[in-house]
Amino acid sequence: MKKFILLLVLISTLSSCAVFSFTTGSGVTKPSKESSVSIIENRMRRMGLSSKWKNFNSNKISKFKVSDINKFFNTVNSFKGVQYRYGGTNRSGIDCSGLVYMGLKSVGYTGKRLNAESVAKLGTLIAKKESLVKGDLVCFSINKNSKNLINHIAVYNGSGGFIHAPSSGKTVRTGDINDVYYWADKFIFGVRLTNN
Repeated sequence: MKKFILLLVLISTLSSCAVFSFTTGSGVTKPSKESSVSIIENRMRRMGLSSKWKNFNSNKISKFKVSDINKFFNTVNSFKGVQYRYGGTNRSGIDCSGLVYMGLKSVGYTGKRLNAESVAKLGTLIAKKESLVKGDLVCFSINKNSKNLINHIAVYNGSGGFIHAPSSGKTVRTGDINDVYYWADKFIFGVRLTNN
């Protein structure tokens, strides 16, 4: 009998207290779909490159769409083993943007020779490494003293690697986008030159 009376007193006490309950939305948490630009902007903040990102976006150039991505990729790939030469655009010597330029020329690009920063403006920005596909451009910031955001550019091979002309004394070769000793933390974004 004592337990019953205690229970009644407890129920009576609780009923006199105000109880608040809040429900927001459907109660189901959905993953947010962050835009590529937002992801890149956050990355730029973390890397201390926000002002360079702002400058990158201040000058727009006409886009260029590649109709035959395999021809583009195969042309770039055919330069493997060629010596690096600053400003070069042929098999006697080539630099990173020259390599991409030669690939673009093979698929109908008739514009002027561009530096890495300008080449990066030709297509659609891809924020995540895991979204890259064969033929996408891969953009890096490797020189903190450069006024440009992008100062190295390469072509993604579809399996975690990229073809590039690294630096003086080296030849065109494949690099690893996830190389923790160098490339992984220098990745800025990818650039897609196709419609898909």
